[in-house]
Amino acid sequence: MLANAPTKEPFDKLPRVGLAVRALRAPGIPYQAHIGILYREAAESPVMLLHFPAHQKLNHEPPTLEYLWVSCSLDQINQQVLAARLPQIFKRAVENKIPYGISFDGSYFDGEGRYTRYRPQDGLTCATFVMAVFGWLGFEVLDQSSWPIRPADEGWQTYMIKEVMEKRWKQGRAKIKAQLALVGTAARFRPEEVVVASATYTVRPLQFKEVEKSAEELEGQVANHSA
Repeated sequence: MLANAPTKEPFDKLPRVGLAVRALRAPGIPYQAHIGILYREAAESPVMLLHFPAHQKLNHEPPTLEYLWVSCSLDQINQQVLAARLPQIFKRAVENKIPYGISFDGSYFDGEGRYTRYRPQDGLTCATFVMAVFGWLGFEVLDQSSWPIRPADEGWQTYMIKEVMEKRWKQGRAKIKAQLALVGTAARFRPEEVVVASATYTVRPLQFKEVEKSAEELEGQVANHSA
């Protein structure tokens, strides 16, 4: 899958709903991508980006040129429904703040768009936030049972828990202990994989093998993109 660079295909060309993805670059941080949901609340509304960059922090803002983007393959009516309800998630998150966590299992929002899961082992990443929002409206974009547990992801999981959650975000002992217990047992849904699945989903959840190659191609494009 090749994503659109906004300098060539501006965000204004987004029909209604899509995904945005960028690389995170900082000294001492291993390569990783960050994603969010692009949308127009109404047909003539400006394009906005809803994304989960950090523990208890949900952003709703115009996308920047660091992001590449793709459109969703949902039909027009479902895109309208999704776009119209996304502001609920942001509004509710002001009071029901979303924690960070490396695993994903089940539903995370109630019917009003409130985040509901606050056990130490719970939480979302930028990628599973996208999955949870799509799932909230009945769009299970990928088949979770088909995702492998990859040894290569253990380093990322450990880094995020020890270096980011514990040291930077000052998470408590119970939270860190519960999250560390998930390392090597919780499948990681990589951001590029979730972009491919969310962008190509129509009716049936996608299997890992169906998105693997396209996600690898997207990763290369994201890693080489500069605004």
